[in-house]
Amino acid sequence: MKLEKRKHHSTGDWNVSSTNWTLDSAIYVSAPSSIRNTTALEFLTALVKTVVVPIANVKEGRIVTCGRFRISFDRIHLIFRYQDANNYYEAMIEPLYSAGYKTVHIRRVLAGVTTTLMEASVTISLNTWYQFRVTWWNDYVGLVIRLEYWTGTAWVKLLDDAYDSLNYWKDVGGRVGLGLYTYEANYWTNADDTEIYGIG
Repeated sequence: MKLEKRKHHSTGDWNVSSTNWTLDSAIYVSAPSSIRNTTALEFLTALVKTVVVPIANVKEGRIVTCGRFRISFDRIHLIFRYQDANNYYEAMIEPLYSAGYKTVHIRRVLAGVTTTLMEASVTISLNTWYQFRVTWWNDYVGLVIRLEYWTGTAWVKLLDDAYDSLNYWKDVGGRVGLGLYTYEANYWTNADDTEIYGIG
C-alpha cells in the first residue's frame, strides 16, 4: 500500500467544528504551539480540509499525532472515513482512572449509534506526551484497524487489531482528523504534530 503523507502544522489546514479552541504556546511537542480545546464537555473535531489533502476521501490510511491529557475522562479521538457527525470510524484514547476501566477503544459510529469493535485497559499517564497512530486497511476479513503508540524505539500495539466485516464506506472513503474532549475546565487536552497518510 503506497501512502501519501502530509504533515499539518498550520491551522489553515483544518476545518474545526467550533471556535472553542486555541493554540497553546506553553505546552507543545514542536514549537511554537499545540492545539487545545477551550470548553469543557464539548467534543471538538478538527478535520483536514479536502483542498489540503490531495486525496479528499481517504479509503485506507494512517493518522499519527501526539496527545497529552491532564485529567481523567479527557479523550483524544483519531477519526477516519468520516461522512458526517453521525457516521465515521475512530480510535479513542483516554487516561486510566480506575483498575479495569477500558481506556482505548476502536469504534464505529453509524447513524449515531456507536459500536465498539475492540477495547482494552492500558495505563495512559496524565501530563505526558504520547505519540499515537491508527492505521486502517481493507483485507479479506473486511476492514482492519490497528492502534499503536511509540515507545521511543518502536511502535507497539495498544490493543489487538479490530475487524469490521461490514467495512462501511469502503468504496467512498471519508475525511480524516482529530477529536478533542476535555472533562473539566482548565484541564485541557492537547494535540500536536499530526501527520496524515492515505490512499483513495
